[in-house]
Amino acid sequence: DVKPDNVMLGAFGEVYLVDWGIATAAGPTRQFAGTPAYMAPEMVGGEGAQLSGRTDVYLLGAILHEVVTGKPPHVRPSTPEMFESVLRSNPTLPAEVPGELAELIRRCMARNPHARPESALEVRQALEQFLEHQGSRELVEQSEVRAAAFSKLVSEATPDAVQVGRLFSECRF
Repeated sequence: DVKPDNVMLGAFGEVYLVDWGIATAAGPTRQFAGTPAYMAPEMVGGEGAQLSGRTDVYLLGAILHEVVTGKPPHVRPSTPEMFESVLRSNPTLPAEVPGELAELIRRCMARNPHARPESALEVRQALEQFLEHQGSRELVEQSEVRAAAFSKLVSEATPDAVQVGRLFSECRF
């Protein structure tokens, strides 16, 4: 039952997964088990449903979804609507979620398990790569803001030359 309530951080930053009450082995399943708001489609059960490591990857994606949106991916007014959302597995993310992170969440929460990353390790590596790129993205965003200010300034009838030089330098570097 991988969900935010069952993830704890230790004193040294180690991560613990708690509440193994419904843990199950990989393989065929005919009944659902888990918290519906976070479930992977194959956890709903049914003919041919197979649990695997990619099921856990889906659950990691559901946790990431909650981290960036503030809510679980499958919250709906009724149980049937919740299960329909699980089976459809089409997460919606706010536009302000960086594209690289949004794509990772969508891949993790793909309806087809084979379209998901193979393992939690692969998800971790993708998150680390995203975090490495974060500083670069912030620099680009700051540069774009300064470039817009520069364009506005130079379009004035008598722009302040000192301010033009400063903004030009900030945009360039």
